[in-house]
Amino acid sequence: MKKLIGLMLVVFVVVAIPAVMYLQNINKNYESVQTNTEKTTKEVSEVFNSTQNTEEEDKRVKLYISVMRDAFKINNGGNRFIAIKKDTLVGLDEKSKIKVLEGFKDLSPNLYWFEDIKDNKSFFTLDDNGLIAGTVKGTFLYINLIEYNDNEAVVEATSWYGNLGAVIPTYKAVYKNGQWKLKNIGTGIS
Repeated sequence: MKKLIGLMLVVFVVVAIPAVMYLQNINKNYESVQTNTEKTTKEVSEVFNSTQNTEEEDKRVKLYISVMRDAFKINNGGNRFIAIKKDTLVGLDEKSKIKVLEGFKDLSPNLYWFEDIKDNKSFFTLDDNGLIAGTVKGTFLYINLIEYNDNEAVVEATSWYGNLGAVIPTYKAVYKNGQWKLKNIGTGIS
């Protein structure tokens, strides 16, 4: 019994130390990202080139790009490719969804809809059950729009790169002077 407890203690220490170091590193990266949030929203405004979309769609495009870019900057699985889950881009027509995808062309030359590449083993690793377990030097982005009205929103963005690799920040966003101001109100880390 003592050997079992001793073994469990050793395993816990071996796992806990790298996990704490990893989380401390993430926190340092996160703090520097927060100072760049306003810069990110300005970059989105520059990338965004308004055409014939409604003002409401334009605002949503800017919001979705802003929160996913910020999540990507907190942590990601690399930029060999970026895949965005298209069906999470609620309230947008096809043209506007393409604008969201194009909002990441400065971060990766290879942009895809997740739905188009999810079965491609050159982009994702699979677990023993054949389910996606991680990306191959790329990042999978998606959002969960929790609340949206006029010039305010609460949205959760996910930057996923593996079953044990993801950041999930939640933002309170306010639209002012043509851009979204983001405030991170909590971040989940896997």
